[in-house]
Amino acid sequence: MQINYVESPDSFYYRENENPKNATQLDYNKTVSALTSLYNAAKNPEIKLRYGYQLVRFNHYTRNYPQAVEAFSKYVEPLNVKSSPYFWALDQLAGAQRGLNKGKEANWNFFKVFMNSKSRRESAFTSMKLSDSASFKNIMDLSKTPEEKNMAYFLLAYDGFNNPLPMMEKMHEVDPNSEILKVMAARAINQLERSYLKVYYPNEDTSQKQTVQDKSSTAQTSENKTPEAKNESFWDKISNFFRNLFGSKKENKAGERNHKQSDEELLNNPNRIPFYTEEQAWVNYKENTVNFIDDLEKFIEKTKEKSPDEFWQIADAYVKFLNKNHSESNKILSQIKTQNPEYAEQINRMKMLNEIVSQLKITPEFEDTLYKKYASFFTEQEKKDSTVTNQFYYPKPSTSDFLKDVLANRYFLQGEDAKSYLMNNKLSFLQYSPNSKLVKSVEEFYRKPNKNAFEHLIAKIWMM
Repeated sequence: MQINYVESPDSFYYRENENPKNATQLDYNKTVSALTSLYNAAKNPEIKLRYGYQLVRFNHYTRNYPQAVEAFSKYVEPLNVKSSPYFWALDQLAGAQRGLNKGKEANWNFFKVFMNSKSRRESAFTSMKLSDSASFKNIMDLSKTPEEKNMAYFLLAYDGFNNPLPMMEKMHEVDPNSEILKVMAARAINQLERSYLKVYYPNEDTSQKQTVQDKSSTAQTSENKTPEAKNESFWDKISNFFRNLFGSKKENKAGERNHKQSDEELLNNPNRIPFYTEEQAWVNYKENTVNFIDDLEKFIEKTKEKSPDEFWQIADAYVKFLNKNHSESNKILSQIKTQNPEYAEQINRMKMLNEIVSQLKITPEFEDTLYKKYASFFTEQEKKDSTVTNQFYYPKPSTSDFLKDVLANRYFLQGEDAKSYLMNNKLSFLQYSPNSKLVKSVEEFYRKPNKNAFEHLIAKIWMM
């Protein structure tokens, strides 16, 4: 059953229903009479509530708004049963109140639906109109419990799309143990992740773009192809690949980067990921996002002192990880005692991230550690969500993707271009955007006689 609405056949999104069932097509008097009789005949309050809901809904859908309000007062409220159908009916009542231009009452009832009904939460949020300070003040004036007040602050902060800390401070004053405050903290961290853990890091250095970020190039047909020799060895294939790629063109004798950088130079390199990337705000495209990570870190430290929930300790450790304070992050993680298997899994994963990301330089000794402890993260195959049928599906970045980006970044900064490139690109990608210096580096890497186990892994994964 729905409100009588027929989409225009000229609409780009027109979808014709074969069997439309509109409320306005039913006989109003007969339908109300039948629902009322069934309501009166029912003995179970839950059954009566469902018939009461249908009466409110039917009047709302037929745009008989005063009758919908009256039906709620007469058939739903007296039952004093606050199960799911009650909030479905309240949702319909709020819609009728909106139709009667009673915005204050409608907003409050939609707010109650948002708080109490999972199935109607999204539609209730969309239906609320908190476009000015007066609307929000009305919600706050009607809120009596700490849960209601914090939910009101949550809605205001959620609609802000930028720095959520001011509203989170107010929520903390109301109830530092509020579950909805944890939701806001998680959202704030996720907001920072979009600027710190980007899929593509912007960088003016085009070489780094190629080695770290350019995972897919536009395929072009290679002009110079030679027949593949029979029974070629592995190194024959490599040599032929490079020969076919450049033919007789002269090598570019570009200057080498300094491979002997100090630990301090590597640590303070502005291109050492993760780092904050400023971007346009969602709502006002003329404004840039605010980096509130330091304020969030202080807020979480304050909150975890008052809350026994391990969530705040894990959040503190993660924010410190984003802020490159790896030693403090690990210290917090080692102190957490939890029986929650999901928390335990995240703690172990964060310890791994701290160990890898905090490494100043990727040495042969550390490569040995990577191979022995974390090789699976560099060999796992991309897993597509079986529930996704969209042909334009784009997989979400995984921990494995992030680790490959980190190592590609570290190898690049320390001058190992071949390893940097091969962490995220197949060897064959070079033919689409050839770079003589990079090709020479990759060839030298493949010809290196005494590769360690991790270097063999790199060569094997991205072979041709």
